[in-house]
Amino acid sequence: SYTIATAVEGARRGAELMDTPMDEAKVAIVGAAGSIGRTCALMLAHDAASVTLIGRSVEKLAPVRAEVEARNGHVSVTSDIAAGLSDADVIITVT
Repeated sequence: SYTIATAVEGARRGAELMDTPMDEAKVAIVGAAGSIGRTCALMLAHDAASVTLIGRSVEKLAPVRAEVEARNGHVSVTSDIAAGLSDADVIITVT
């Protein structure tokens, strides 16, 4: 839980330092299918403009996508890291 708390707080603080309001930020989570990535995505889902879930398997990201959609309708999934990060304002990597 400490890892998750520091990752999310660091992402929020980084966005603030870059003058990027979280409600306008595109957040990308690398490793979103795992427990830490999933929890980070859920914690940021209602704050961010959009969330991109990145993982090796789009199928493994499907349950996380459903949970994030329940909190924020702006979510996408990909297994292509370059594409997933291409327009991200905030990135959390938990692999």
